[in-house]
Amino acid sequence: MRNLALQGEIRHIVPHVSSFLDAHIAGTLSDPTSATSPGKIVAVIPNSATDFRHHVHVGGGSVGDDNDFQDNDGRNASERNEESCDDCRSNLPPANFVVTSDGIFYALDSNDRLVWLVDLEKVVMAANEDDDDEEAEGPEVTAVQEQASEILPRSKWFYASSFLYESSPEDDLLDNEANSADGMNADMGMDLNNQRGLHVTCLSHAGHIVSVSIDATNSLAKNGGIVEDGSECIGSFENGLESGGWSPDGEVLALVTFASEADDEAGAGDNLAKFNATNSYEEAKIPILMTMNTQYEILSEIRLDPCLVPTHDEPNNSPTKSINPNTISLCWRPDSSSLALSTMDAPLPTDRDSTILASTTPKQQQPKPHRRIRTFHRTTLQLLSLSKEEDGSGRDVPNLLPVTPTWAPAGCSHYVGAVQSSRPLIGGSGNSGKNNARSRPVSLQVAFMEPNGLRHRECKIHDTRLAGKNGEKEEVIGIAFNLEGDLLAVVSLLTPADSESSTQHKEYGKVQLYHRSNYHWYLKYELRFDDKVENEGVNTSGSVSVIKFSDEDPYRLMIALDRRGSTLPENALEWREYAFRWESSTIHYSQHTIVGKSPNSPNVLALSIDGKTLNFTPLDKAIVPPPMYAASLELPAPVIGITSRPCFQHEITGNNSDDSNNKPSHEEEMSRVELIVALADGSFALLKNGVGKSKESLTPGFSPPTLLTTFDLSTLVFSNKMEGGDISPEYLAFNGMKLRDMTIIDASEDSFTIIAASSPQGTRGRHHFHDNLVEIKISWASLENGERERLDLQISACVPLKGRVLRIVNWSDTALVTGARWSALIELADGMLLDYFSGGMVDCSKAGALLEPCPWLAGLYDAKIDTTSLTPSADVLGHDEPSKRLAFGLSSRYRLYCGERLLSSASTSFAVSLEHKFLSHITLGSRPQQRFLPLASLRDFDPFMGSDENEALDGYEARSVERGARLIAIFPMKPMCVIQMPRGNLESISPRALVLPYIMMKIDEGDYFTALDIMRRQRVDMNLIVDLDPFHFLEKGGAELFIGQIDKIDNINLFLSSLIDVDTTIWKYPIPSWRKKERRDGR
Repeated sequence: MRNLALQGEIRHIVPHVSSFLDAHIAGTLSDPTSATSPGKIVAVIPNSATDFRHHVHVGGGSVGDDNDFQDNDGRNASERNEESCDDCRSNLPPANFVVTSDGIFYALDSNDRLVWLVDLEKVVMAANEDDDDEEAEGPEVTAVQEQASEILPRSKWFYASSFLYESSPEDDLLDNEANSADGMNADMGMDLNNQRGLHVTCLSHAGHIVSVSIDATNSLAKNGGIVEDGSECIGSFENGLESGGWSPDGEVLALVTFASEADDEAGAGDNLAKFNATNSYEEAKIPILMTMNTQYEILSEIRLDPCLVPTHDEPNNSPTKSINPNTISLCWRPDSSSLALSTMDAPLPTDRDSTILASTTPKQQQPKPHRRIRTFHRTTLQLLSLSKEEDGSGRDVPNLLPVTPTWAPAGCSHYVGAVQSSRPLIGGSGNSGKNNARSRPVSLQVAFMEPNGLRHRECKIHDTRLAGKNGEKEEVIGIAFNLEGDLLAVVSLLTPADSESSTQHKEYGKVQLYHRSNYHWYLKYELRFDDKVENEGVNTSGSVSVIKFSDEDPYRLMIALDRRGSTLPENALEWREYAFRWESSTIHYSQHTIVGKSPNSPNVLALSIDGKTLNFTPLDKAIVPPPMYAASLELPAPVIGITSRPCFQHEITGNNSDDSNNKPSHEEEMSRVELIVALADGSFALLKNGVGKSKESLTPGFSPPTLLTTFDLSTLVFSNKMEGGDISPEYLAFNGMKLRDMTIIDASEDSFTIIAASSPQGTRGRHHFHDNLVEIKISWASLENGERERLDLQISACVPLKGRVLRIVNWSDTALVTGARWSALIELADGMLLDYFSGGMVDCSKAGALLEPCPWLAGLYDAKIDTTSLTPSADVLGHDEPSKRLAFGLSSRYRLYCGERLLSSASTSFAVSLEHKFLSHITLGSRPQQRFLPLASLRDFDPFMGSDENEALDGYEARSVERGARLIAIFPMKPMCVIQMPRGNLESISPRALVLPYIMMKIDEGDYFTALDIMRRQRVDMNLIVDLDPFHFLEKGGAELFIGQIDKIDNINLFLSSLIDVDTTIWKYPIPSWRKKERRDGR
């Protein structure tokens, strides 16, 4: 039942420093135009070793002050200085490091401005010149070397990662002695021989290994030295490097190179030569796997079976983004104990006869190469497993694709994931790479291999491409697990299927996020980078070059985009940071009411996202265990967000001053629009209630929501901008943005008023520290069969906030309080709470502040309102007492707060039930429980009172649950709740904390029939009917009312037989103090 929601988005753009770049790398390019056409991003590395609030200035510019970070209005220095030059260096410390495939190492500050820049090719050339100087000296030799260096093409760099080197006390003593002996370094305040601090290792296919010392480079940049001197070329492999990577603990570096031809004479060398002689379209080599330590000393190495090798002839600025079918890749196990290597093994001949047969047999009948995944031990490189089928036949896993495998953490049993096709792809893997467009003959999936190499289960990859004439070809180019193992990211590259559509639709990338529950993989979110809205013909689509989950936060994702094919070359290098959160449940409480009458029992509808399919389960009618469901709805694109319509107070009382003469009928209200669904392609769908019987529903009496229409907000905004002629500020703030935390603050039968947060677009040298708040009114009129001409959109307000939005929610008591309409509760990333009112009014919330940021939030606009029923009385509607607002929040560390009060130090989820007057939450620990905190006690809590007065905060009638369970829903009109087990099953329970107060409430209301029925089902002592208020039951007509409501004589006999002369409210069902206070106040 969990759905993934986008919590935040940050866009970064590498500054366009063309003139500075041309001057910096002059003399190292064979083609001078390559400087203005940078390569793609291969790594984005955060500088975790620097505290940016207590910084030391690095660059050569003037020393800045605190204004270099951020002003009170949320702007930084680069935003205020419009005359700043893009090529000027920043004087702030580096916050991020970006490495591109053409060997440029960018150091950017927190505002995405350039601090310093290292050309890795210069480091390699300097090392080669030093080696040549040792062998020969003289001006003639030097001139020849400089001439040769000018014609050398730039290497293709494919990997960069950092590790933190910590020295021992003995090393510190030696460093101090070296500093005292080296006066020049002491004067400059640096020591290039000191290897402590953060280091970044960069690898190229040409075989170069370059280590960049961040501390040394910062010192050189500060003192005006040559920044390349802070880097060192560790060495170069003659036969190049095909793959490599540091272990997660940063202690072992694994590399894959190739053996030389002289080493191939023995063993497989003869067969290898025969294979290469008979296959002119492919070349096979013997790979060598080796490991190194942080000192770049070889620990161990092994020779592998001959495999096909890819070619890297394309220039760095080539738009080709497909994966070579012969790619060699590796990945580390999260605990760094072993690594997995994926190779395309070559089918070598074994004797002379087979060689002759291979030379005379058609190419289609020759033995084909096969991709295998091997796992090796960390230190000894001993072979641990080989990818095989699990049926015991010993067959290799077929049709594995050349996508870098990923290793799941312990939560997924340490599976190795690899992309697999159901049958060989078109063009085959034996081509030389000329036809790399991989279509989907049947389907693609991520196959999982256990640590012993046996294939076990798979994750089906959803096909979300466009169908029809303008279809698309899709190629999976990457997969990755997050830190917790509950998210699997799949990266794809989509290209037009024909040349006609390629002129209108450029290639773009997308990222799909999958989640497993009850052995089923759900597609929970999809990010597309096609940017359909174009600025005066400007194409800003891009493909994904790098994807990486954070090593600290499992729900933070970094995505690097390759926009080199766009019409904005200065924005070619961009990366984005996304933050996600899990919604414990997505529940819609649809309240069907008839004006002037009591509300009907609300429908409790659970919604689950699975790609293009939206699954529905009416929990009040049937508890259908996932991955099954009661009904589903297919939508045009994958679902990424659901916004439900709350029940407002004027819809129950009928006091709607805006539309008093046009009250809806019961039939119109039953078919009204209840849901707004956000789709991955940027469009939105309106869903209305289902009416009558539905063939799609598997549950009797349930009609699932149906699709009314779809619309694209960005297209409507763009069309309004074109009609007006001028570009409005709202258009600039909204164009190209993804709306998140969409919340409905007002609704009628034909319109919604919504607010949502959006992140500003990244610009060169500017990093935005704030979000925009957009208020939009959507109106429709009698739409039929997808008609969209009568849809109207108005942007009412666009408010820039002073920080990033963490969460936007409706008030939980919108059905009871008039002021909750046109309002919402907003939480910023720093934990600050804001009240939003229609028209763009934002003010500090009267609910106070939370002690820490809480992604899961709920609030009460007026905690003093009586919540006994959903039909407010006249005296309640007219009360003059000042309102008291409450805010409840659950932090990412699972701490539950009510304002500044800590309610629980470890909770998985919580829910506010106004009908039952409880805040319910499920705790973590060795004895997990579902606890119930009375809202009245939270409202009247006084920290200066004694422990006796605040005893109710400890909870009421806690119930033990399974560890890891989550609270899904609490039924408004029943003493029941639904919880979900860690494996995904649903359970419906009736805790005593809900049953007893509900029975007491029904007895006070005189509804003895419902009270007796629940007491009989839940085995509650029926003496409570009399003992709760004996005087009213015996003297005020309660007994007569009881006899009149109970039809069956057996139930009356059961009640009489259970009566005893003992007060059960004293020893068995004690009435809590908050309940006594409510009864004493007449509530």
